[in-house]
Amino acid sequence: MGKEKGFTASELAQFTGTENWYRHTLARNVHYTDGVLFVAERAGAYWLIDEIVLAQKAEATLAGEKLQVWTLIVEGSSALLRCDDGNESPVNNSQAVDFRL
Repeated sequence: MGKEKGFTASELAQFTGTENWYRHTLARNVHYTDGVLFVAERAGAYWLIDEIVLAQKAEATLAGEKLQVWTLIVEGSSALLRCDDGNESPVNNSQAVDFRL
């Protein structure tokens, strides 16, 4: 903490793929992209990666989904973490997987 700079939407928009894959320190089967690392470093949001790893353990349908797109929706003092398959379709074919933070 302390070096966070934040980022703009245009900076984030440069990540449309990845050149590198990163492995979570504790959950070695969870990999993430350059864009995820950028957000974690610039916003001090390594906790967000950890929340997603915890969600993998809590929701069995996530474990089988190879591509996951996570969206953090902030509403006042609460937040919702939502996962879809990259085509805005829920990962479990019936409803979005949401986690209140």
